[in-house]
Amino acid sequence: MIEASRKIPTGFGSWPGFWQEKQFPDWPHGGEVDIMEYYKGVIGLRIMDSHQNWTSGVVNLATLPSDWNTQFHVFTEVWDTTTIDLRMDGVLRNHYDVSNADAGTFNPFREPFFLILNYSLGGQSGGDPSNLPFPVKYEVDWVRAFQPQ
Repeated sequence: MIEASRKIPTGFGSWPGFWQEKQFPDWPHGGEVDIMEYYKGVIGLRIMDSHQNWTSGVVNLATLPSDWNTQFHVFTEVWDTTTIDLRMDGVLRNHYDVSNADAGTFNPFREPFFLILNYSLGGQSGGDPSNLPFPVKYEVDWVRAFQPQ
């Protein structure tokens, strides 16, 4: 299990992420797990498999309390041999059957992935950051990785 508690900057142009992928140059065929990716008003808890199919747990920021981005939130991934579950503040937002990624003898979700915690500005997904109030704060309270008993 991997989880992190963070305050997410949500201004247009912000593009914070907490995600995993297989070692380059396998992307996109190696898959991707977005434990949390925010951009353009949407919080994505998504998984892309070796067939480049996305399963999405998407939360529209407009459906959350207006002060949501001023509080810490916990994003959790539970990944075992059969499933990957993604949660936001304890609520299951995406459930993925690992066997869906089988491609002959290869399944990226049966291989090691590395973890990325990043904050980007702009770009095609982030949008134009010129109206963001700088400095932008992306606060991380903690990150934990452990095996359930």
